[in-house]
Amino acid sequence: MDSSIRLRHSPNVVDATFQEGQILAEKVSKPASTIVLPAKTGTYMIKAVDVLGISSLNSTKSKIIMNQIDYNFNVVETSTQSPNFTAGTKSDDVEVVTRDGENFLQLLTGELFDDASGNFDSQLGNFDDGGDTANNVEGTYDFPVIDTGNIFTSRVTVNLGFNRFDPTSFFDSFGGNFDAREGLFDGNYNEFDDVNVEMLISTSNDNSTYTDYRNYILGDYKTRYIKLRAKLTTTSGTSAPAIHTLSATVDMPDRVYGQGDIASGTAGGGKAITYSPAFKAVQALGITVGDLDQNEHYVITNKSASGFTITFYQGSGTGSVVNKTFDYQAKGYGYLESS
Repeated sequence: MDSSIRLRHSPNVVDATFQEGQILAEKVSKPASTIVLPAKTGTYMIKAVDVLGISSLNSTKSKIIMNQIDYNFNVVETSTQSPNFTAGTKSDDVEVVTRDGENFLQLLTGELFDDASGNFDSQLGNFDDGGDTANNVEGTYDFPVIDTGNIFTSRVTVNLGFNRFDPTSFFDSFGGNFDAREGLFDGNYNEFDDVNVEMLISTSNDNSTYTDYRNYILGDYKTRYIKLRAKLTTTSGTSAPAIHTLSATVDMPDRVYGQGDIASGTAGGGKAITYSPAFKAVQALGITVGDLDQNEHYVITNKSASGFTITFYQGSGTGSVVNKTFDYQAKGYGYLESS
């Protein structure tokens, strides 16, 4: 077994802790010395792990503040699960708990005290946490399905924040060997490496056949239907991840589409223009006509995300259609891949 590094990321730029960072790379082994990951504002934290699986006591931290590079993105869908966590689907091992007036989506690490085998007073751990007789090492929370309306290429961004919850904070309250616990004996340690929340994604074009869940990464997805799953895990008998912030946004970039020197013709129904491909939404439409005189005007009808119809008329009414050469430019967002 080679020595390696483990990488976590916290969205916090100030006071980020390793134990509340999401694992981005579980193991980067030698001889690799680099890894490519999506750039995100926050704190990247690295620990070395030796050949026996023992990690370094403290992590090395690097803070990054990204400029708003994607200023031309438009939010088309938002799915906010916190603070109530009632819209999605929880596995049996995950529940909403309230502490100090704040809701947390938490992995339960124990069972009810009267469900355990053995003597009533032989259970380890806190009475109201069910002891530690049946440790749940993972659980899930599924977002409601996100529907973008058609097959588009969209940027999916997840906002996740969680704490490490451990009710057995005294050194003689947790299971295992006395000297197996991480951190300093008398310190307020915040570098634990035993809990994580992993984000997974599954996509479909027909809301019937979905891909297998795979690791979510910040990026663009060509699809219509999006499923997101938070997978809560722990390697400890007493500590658990407790999510306090969980949401997702689906964005599409600005797009400009236009054509020039188009003859409108004299058909009574006007000249129909079709965007290729269609937008998700059109925010503005500009028309330029080089030889429109004061007695002529145009009327735009059937304006939609897929095109419009333009008709040029002589005079103030709509009786005499004239042929004109025009340019147009449409600004919106979204690139329809398939309807």
